[in-house]
Amino acid sequence: MRAVLAAAQNGDIAAATLILKRCWPETRGRPVRLSLPPIRTAADAVAAAAVIVGEVSKGTISPEEGQSLASIIEVQRRTIEMTELAARLEALERDARHR
Repeated sequence: MRAVLAAAQNGDIAAATLILKRCWPETRGRPVRLSLPPIRTAADAVAAAAVIVGEVSKGTISPEEGQSLASIIEVQRRTIEMTELAARLEALERDARHR
């Protein structure tokens, strides 16, 4: 490590790159700015996905970026569905106890 640090201090670009890669991880991807509709229900995810597909087809974002965004929307959709299912189950159990 000391030898690599000394080499970097003496102008060795490869050594400096090695040290910097250890200090700051490479960024993956880039920030993507899209105007997505609010996703409050599972059905709202359809509109958000349509925006993403449109942006990919226009070339505004790459297919990989679109896939990453779509997976985030899918997580949100599943979370909403699970929350709704839990509330429905709780209501059914409450109704069953009162009978």
